[in-house]
Parts: sequence; structure tokens; C-alpha cells
Amino acid sequence: MLRPTVAGRIFVDENGAPWRCVGVLPGGIANILHRDTIAVIVGSKVFERGEECFASGRVLHVDAGRGELRGAVRPQEIGRAVYSVRIWVREEGLAYECTCPMGEQQQFCKHAVAIDGRASVFAVVGTDDDGLVVAGSRSALVLARSRAGTLTADRPIEIEQLAFATDPAGRALVAYNDVEGALHGFVARGAAPARPIELGAARAGGACLTAKRGWIAGPETDQIVAFDPETGAVTPYTYAKHDLLGCTADAALLHERNATHYVVCAGDCRVAALQGMRPSKIATLAGAQVVAAVVRDQVLGVWREQGPPAYYDLGKQLDLQLAVSDGKALDLVAESGDGLVIVRVPAK
Repeated sequence: MLRPTVAGRIFVDENGAPWRCVGVLPGGIANILHRDTIAVIVGSKVFERGEECFASGRVLHVDAGRGELRGAVRPQEIGRAVYSVRIWVREEGLAYECTCPMGEQQQFCKHAVAIDGRASVFAVVGTDDDGLVVAGSRSALVLARSRAGTLTADRPIEIEQLAFATDPAGRALVAYNDVEGALHGFVARGAAPARPIELGAARAGGACLTAKRGWIAGPETDQIVAFDPETGAVTPYTYAKHDLLGCTADAALLHERNATHYVVCAGDCRVAALQGMRPSKIATLAGAQVVAAVVRDQVLGVWREQGPPAYYDLGKQLDLQLAVSDGKALDLVAESGDGLVIVRVPAK
């Protein structure tokens, strides 16, 4: 199944401040500082107020490091002292504290939501006993490692840009440009440190994993880099006006912008041209063959490398977002007037 590339940028961190009242919520390593988890914890009303607090510029500074966030938030009320806020992980689960009146009652407040607006968790692999959390800020990458239920963080890495990906085998690919612009990448499965490999001067944009190699593509560039995390071998590719769409276990799939040409890279790379269709990034690999889809006037067209195109009457207009395949069926994730839908058609 093709795993789409994921590009990410992280946000600003600075120094934190003291705190006091504490609350603890149950949860495992995957809950660490994750905004979806926080939204469930606090409810929609508090979460929205926290987002408004962040958007209004009341977050004075945030420090993201060692599996926690610390920050300071300016109160709305004139004359009140600045609130000190902290979110972190204990053995019992996700913990939080704030010096505001709501925090003093051990309730998760809008200020805790607001400071989380400046940091993100990008990938979590492994378990509480042997796991890795990829997190950080706009200028720093933080790798937090979980061993026997105890979470510790490496020294933050100063970065300019980040790309990351995970795969069903439980691995995480992390690629980043350092402050001098050099590209580095590694593949990790759990808490054990992985050796970063120097990948040249390409920019980190999209990323995905095949069984044997990590793939990184620069944003709006012609440079694509593949590397073997076991041997350290690096292979640069130059495909003018191509984007990295994603990977299966066997191959990476590229698409030529505004064209109907695709490139499939396994051991070697080959070009696949799908004739008679409009240019589309909604494509995947069904086995070793490229399959692409287009919707026009409520009709879905599916083009394959082998055989004629197939057409399906949808009965409504859809905006295709993503294509995946197990080799037999083609699943298309799309937006409609009623929300997200999945259309399943034969892949062959």
C-alpha cells in the first residue's frame, strides 16, 4: 500500500518559568503533547478558548524539550501576574499545571492549550518500553526516548527544515536540514539511537519509506535523495518538475507536475505514462503498476498502466485527496458536501 509523503515544519521554543498546581491524566507514550489528545481532554469550549489565547499573541514564550512543554501566558486581566504553564509526561500519564485560578483547581485550562500551539509531535513509534517520539519547534528537533516506561529527551538539534514519515513496520524516518543547510536523515524503530546519515545539500520536503530505503524530496525542487539506513549508501536523483507522492514496501512513486507521467523507483527507476487522462497527483501503485484517478462532472475515471480506463458514475461531485491500494482494490479518499468519503473500485 502506498504511504503518502508527509512534510512538516515545527514551531518556536524559548525558556520557561516556575509552576505549581498539578493534575494527571492517564495515557501512554502516543499521548505526549498531542493536540488531538488535548482537545479530547479539555472539551471543545476550552480548546477553542485556548486557540484564541494563542492567536491573540498572549503566549509570551514556550520551551519544548525533555518530553514536556513549559510556557508563560499573559492574562487578559490587567494587573495579574504572568501565568506559568507546564505539560509533561509522568509514569501515570499526561500531566499539566498552571498558576491561573483554573489551574489551581487542578483543571486543564486554556493556557495549557495555548502553549501547545507552538509545539508539535510528528511521529511516535514503538511502545512505552522501547519507543521514540519525534517532536520539537520551528528551530529545534527533539527526540524523546521511552525505555521501561521512562521518557527522556536528547539534546535539541537546531534545524531549518524537517520532513518525517512512518511505515506499518513501526519505523520512523526523520530528515532535517541543519542551520548550515546540510541535509541529514535516519530511520529509527524504537528508543535505540540511530546514526544520522549525511545526505548532501537537498532540502527536506516530503518523505516516505520503502522496505530498504528512506526517500526525501525537496519542496518545489528537482532533487530527490534515497538512502539505505543499514549501509549508509546515498543515491541522489534528479527528475525535473517531479514530486514524491509516496512509497510502498517495494518502490517510491514520483509524479511529473502538470503531466500524466509517473516514475516508479525500486532497484532502478522507470517511467510510466498514462495516456488520455488529465494530469493528476491522485495516484498509487497496485502491485508494481501505476493507477491514477480523476473526477470530472460527477464521473470517476481510473487509468491503469495495463488495460483501458474505467469510468464510474458517482452521483455527486467529489474532491479527491488520496489514493491507496492493496493490489486488488483501489481506495480513494475524497471530500464531498457531506464530509469525507471513501470510494472503492477494482485496482486491476
